[in-house]
Amino acid sequence: MRIRNVGQLREYAAAAANALGNQEKRVFICCGTGCVAAGSFEIYEKIRQLVESKGLLVRVELEEEKKGIG
Repeated sequence: MRIRNVGQLREYAAAAANALGNQEKRVFICCGTGCVAAGSFEIYEKIRQLVESKGLLVRVELEEEKKGIG
């Protein structure tokens, strides 16, 4: 693809921004033992409610710690 002028550049930039804006975002909340003890379930529920109330395209998920990585 070759951009021939500033107008085309603006069109492509707008299309790219629109495509990125329409992608579903994902938020992972740790549900490992230590995180749960520190209140991660409450954080998960609050973030889930905020996302839902604002109609955002975001999926909020609980995820356990990965063992043996790092």
